[in-house]
Formats: sequence, C-alpha cells, structure tokens
Amino acid sequence: MGIKVGGNTAILGGAGPMGLAFLAYLIYGPQNPKLLVITDIDDSKLQRTMKAFPPEEFKRKGIEIKFINPMKDQSYKEIKYDDIFVLYPSSKLVEEADSLLTRDGCLNFFAGPTDHNFSANINFYKVHYDKHHFVATSGGNANDMKIALDLVQRNIIDPSPMITHIGGLNVAKDVLLDFPNIPGGKKLIYTHLDFPLSNIEDFGRLSLEGPENLREIYKDLYEIVRKNNGWWCKKAEEYLLQRGKRIDV
Repeated sequence: MGIKVGGNTAILGGAGPMGLAFLAYLIYGPQNPKLLVITDIDDSKLQRTMKAFPPEEFKRKGIEIKFINPMKDQSYKEIKYDDIFVLYPSSKLVEEADSLLTRDGCLNFFAGPTDHNFSANINFYKVHYDKHHFVATSGGNANDMKIALDLVQRNIIDPSPMITHIGGLNVAKDVLLDFPNIPGGKKLIYTHLDFPLSNIEDFGRLSLEGPENLREIYKDLYEIVRKNNGWWCKKAEEYLLQRGKRIDV
C-alpha cells in the first residue's frame, strides 16, 4: 500500500546508505508525505544526507523536511506519524517509534538484527484500539532486484550517494571481516581490479599522501568526483577501470 500520501513520515536512524535510498523514493516515488523527518546521532551522516538532497528538491514536491540529531534536539517527539521506518536494530528505537505512531499508523522495522533474541516492548493496547500496524522487511528476490534496477534506470533513485568507498578484489576479504569497524556507507568492490580500499572523500589527500604509484589516479579521480558534487559516478568508474591494475586470472 505504501505510505500515507500527504501524511507525516519519519525515518529513525535514517542517514545511512539505505536511508538515502528511502529518501530518494519518498521524494521522487509515486507517494509523497507532507512532512518527512530523518533522525540520526551521527552529524557527519546527517550533513552528507543533506548534501545529497538539497532543500529545493523537497520544496518542489511540497514536502517539509527535517534532519534531526536526537542527541541534541527532541522536537521530533512532539509529532505523531502515520509511517515510521526504523533503520537501526535498537530496542529503544523500536519502542520510541511505537510511541510516536498516530492512529492507524504503520511501523516498518527495516533494520535486520543479528541477535536471535532481539525484542522490544510494544503497546498492544494501541495495536487493538488505535489500529497500529507493524511490518518488517527481510530478504528479497529477483523481482525485487528488477524493480530496484528499474528505479535506478529511470533516475528515480540515484545510488551514487550511497557509495563512500571503492576498492579492488584484493581488499574484499578484509572489508567483509572488518565491516562493522569501517565507517561510511556502501563499499563498492571491483572484482577484476587490484586497488586499495579508498574513501572517496580522501581522494584529494591521497593524491598527495597515498602510494606514489597511485597518486596520479587519485588526483584524477578527485577532480572527476569533485565536479559531480563529490559522488562516485560513471565517468569515475570508467577512468578507474581504464587506469586501475587488473588482476590476472
């Protein structure tokens, strides 16, 4: 059914890479809220999200947008929401979302917990009398992938702001094993290249301080992404594929 059109929507823990995808769909998709609140305790992620979606994009669609760090601002709790997406597996966040739902509101627990005993206290009085709904999203299939690719192809969703790091197959194992400790968003791995894991925001610094044999590549990549609002793009990818060291098989 989707969100309530013209309603209040909140995305809790929503400044990560999946939050960016949610935002894009809520702005450019077929159903738009009147008020959209994004909370996150990481100021750098909030700033990055605001950069990805300038205020004029929301104004053009008639959406009021608020980016809030709940550690500094609790004003979002004064609002009742028709739809709330929880993008981080926290019992406290689930319980907070439950308390912020309006009558006939829907809580979408999108975050996937790894703890098999993950639980939270839910007000079932409101489930019964206020018609609160709870849904979750887990896994996907080939049809879901086709829908996602179609949204990207039609420029409804731009995946580039989700990507914060690029690297080659040589770093894939280390990235997977240390994933929780690597900040940022999506890590894009080129499976036929040998290239260090590199934060896109560090390209300028790496052009001066990185490995000598890669400084020219970092310099050129920095110039390409700088002209693209700081996001990874097709031109940068084509350049990397041309200049990067290929893995012989």
